Amino acid sequence: YDPQKWVRAKEAIKQAIDAAEAAGYALYMKDDQYKSQNKYPENGIERRLRLTILDWVGSPNPEVIFADSRGVGLYDFQGKSTPKGVDGSEYGYNGVGPTWAMLNRFYTKNGLPWDEDPETKNLDPLEVVAVDAAHAAHAKEGVKTIKFNLDREPRFYAWIGFQGGYFEILNKEPSNPLYPTPNFMPEAGRVLLDFTKNGNQGRKGRNNNYTPSGYLNKKGTFPNQLMAKNGVTVISHPWPLLRLGDLYLSYAEACVETNDLAEAKTYIDKIRTRAGIPTVDAAWSAIGVTPDQDKLRKIVRQERQIELYLENQNFWDMRRWLLAKDAFGHKAKGLDIEATSIEEFAKLKEIVFERAFSDANYLLPIPIDDINRNGNLINNPGY
Repeated sequence: YDPQKWVRAKEAIKQAIDAAEAAGYALYMKDDQYKSQNKYPENGIERRLRLTILDWVGSPNPEVIFADSRGVGLYDFQGKSTPKGVDGSEYGYNGVGPTWAMLNRFYTKNGLPWDEDPETKNLDPLEVVAVDAAHAAHAKEGVKTIKFNLDREPRFYAWIGFQGGYFEILNKEPSNPLYPTPNFMPEAGRVLLDFTKNGNQGRKGRNNNYTPSGYLNKKGTFPNQLMAKNGVTVISHPWPLLRLGDLYLSYAEACVETNDLAEAKTYIDKIRTRAGIPTVDAAWSAIGVTPDQDKLRKIVRQERQIELYLENQNFWDMRRWLLAKDAFGHKAKGLDIEATSIEEFAKLKEIVFERAFSDANYLLPIPIDDINRNGNLINNPGY
């Protein structure tokens, strides 16, 4: 370990940020794109977040620096994240379900972790409640959901579909509705989600095309995407490999490790402000906490896990932070999708096969061909 590596990293990332900004890159901040096609999400911040990596109309996306520009197939990430049709037919494939651990990374509306926010930390997140008028922008008033899904930050509502909540997407045939049931798609621009076994997004008797966690991903899907009777329409777009938000958080992490905490907060706050939550100091001072280096390290890591959710970064970050063994060495959890009532649905259960992560997995094996070519090479520990 050499702390000077963090100094060099900090300098290099700042050079990259300066070069990117000089070339015209900036955080995506459009709040009304595609609104003429689908008014949902009505909240401008949530629309901005939903489209951060998607919007390439008229000009290159201002935030994405490097991208994979291969086309999007019908059964790729986008199709597997869209809701199913009213009768469970193959109009959408409904398969990408974030796990309970992933969902717990998202902040409350106050920009704090659920278990540290005084407004939520003593609540039972699995308590079933009826949605009231104050939360009707994200879930249908009167339907039942769990407390965990209410009073969350805008990124949660922009990227996560939950029980009783809405998934913003278009009905292709408003004169001959694909979704005729008012309780299913009460308006043309959004679907009401029900993940219980016999619900409109439930598993029913299928052995695929359902979310195993009781939640459905929205990130990477367009609110103006059309649901059609002959399948999901796919809107191709480049997938980000590196974007400016990633650079900001990488720089903030390097600043934390070099104990430049003021600079770290400046760049974390650029992301938090775009996400519509209080700044670091505003959020934590409200509960009497002044983040020191260790606390800010945890904050910037959580910020990366939220902001880069499902962007192929978390696995590598967790290995880099030496947290992967705890995170990946056990089964993931979700809600009980075999339940037919919301009360039974609102229980945690293991949802995937056993996962194994050993100390050896922190490094990759050196290919045997390379070792055979050079007798001085030995493999990494554990291989």
